[in-house]
Amino acid sequence: MRFKALSVALAAVLVVGCTEQATSPTALNDAAVAPTFNFINGPAMPGNSGIVRFELQEVYIGADPKDEVFSVIGLTVPLNESFFCGFGDFPDNVEFLTWQEWFAGDAYHQHVQGKDLTVEILDFEWDCGDESIAVGTGDINVVDNDLFVSDTRANSFGYSAHGVLTDVATGARVNYSETFRGLIRKNSGFLVLVENIHLVYPGN
Repeated sequence: MRFKALSVALAAVLVVGCTEQATSPTALNDAAVAPTFNFINGPAMPGNSGIVRFELQEVYIGADPKDEVFSVIGLTVPLNESFFCGFGDFPDNVEFLTWQEWFAGDAYHQHVQGKDLTVEILDFEWDCGDESIAVGTGDINVVDNDLFVSDTRANSFGYSAHGVLTDVATGARVNYSETFRGLIRKNSGFLVLVENIHLVYPGN
């Protein structure tokens, strides 16, 4: 399945791209004219809380093995026109998400939010040049209770996303939701607890 090659390639690019980004807190873009009503509006490092807030470019790749579809969340262009298909380099055409991290006990915790991000749904057999199934916008909420996998606890992490898409073939409205939940058990292995993408068409 081509999805596997895509997810591995993008993961490798994201690791490089993220380490090249500034990891210190940043202020809101000077061009912003209205509040975004999320935690990035607060202080970058509030008091002695240990919380650090910043913005960082990121792409999320999800999958539904049962229905053999996958999602791409956070590109500003179709996957066909992205760095994966030879157009530009990472992080070209990648959205900024708001990040919040803090140290509690013996582990780093993470909370990431993204609003009105481009969402694209594609078939597992998709390849550059193929049409997507649906495209639109959505929001994502990401949590991780042990960001760097300290192995001092069970590491629970995952994300949920939802939005409204358009079926590329028919133009029909599609209500979209997606959930991923993973678990890394202390001194043990990795488990996928939930991994699904739901596309609901009007009348169904």
